[in-house]
Amino acid sequence: MNKFALVLLLGGLAAAQTKPPEPGRRSITYEFKNVDIDRAAAIVNFIGKLDHWVALQLDAAFKTAIIQSMDWRSGNTPPEVMEKTLELLKRYDVAPTPPPRVEFVAYLVWASVHYGSPPGQPIPAAIEEAVAEMKKTFAYTDYKLLDTVSTDVRHHAEVENILPGASSAGTAYSYTINYGNSAVSNDGKTVNVNSFRFSLRIPSGGTYLSTGITTDVAIHEGQKLVLGKVRIGLDDSVNIFLVLTVKVH
Repeated sequence: MNKFALVLLLGGLAAAQTKPPEPGRRSITYEFKNVDIDRAAAIVNFIGKLDHWVALQLDAAFKTAIIQSMDWRSGNTPPEVMEKTLELLKRYDVAPTPPPRVEFVAYLVWASVHYGSPPGQPIPAAIEEAVAEMKKTFAYTDYKLLDTVSTDVRHHAEVENILPGASSAGTAYSYTINYGNSAVSNDGKTVNVNSFRFSLRIPSGGTYLSTGITTDVAIHEGQKLVLGKVRIGLDDSVNIFLVLTVKVH
């Protein structure tokens, strides 16, 4: 091999050895689309601990994650590592499952002793079984349905209505049902209500008397739960019972 050829060969090797590395992507941005900023921060914090090849930061103002290289030698992290981090961000950027919709139906039942012509409608089939059990326990002779109110609840709800058929000196009674903090148990069929409240406002001499029931409730689908009675007369001869049912959607 002549001297000229050797110089060319050595020159080619030197050029190959000093060729700059293939540039990689130094940063990637990802805008969160399906989670709130608190969830985005939790995702960034979690993924940032998985791989020390990348630095992961969150720009809270724009709800955007920034993936940056952590390779101190070249400033470049292998593209597949950054792409893997990006795919993880996309995987966890999922809208949370909405809480189940809970449908409560409250039945307000009039119960009296030989009242004559009690107000209300016949007891519906939906709560006939519950009223039959009440008849075995209490000495009331009259049972009528005063009102039915259906309420959709995801966490908390309150309803207020006039109580049909009940008045004093021409002023109607009113009631409030407050479902407090409601949550579905892990079985998907039982609903727990903290501080369920049924309040009855009774007109009296230009003002109102308030009475009712406050209790924690655990009720499952298919159950007809009798929560208790509220007296609306001067004695125990007339009361309002509240019967509660629930359905989880």
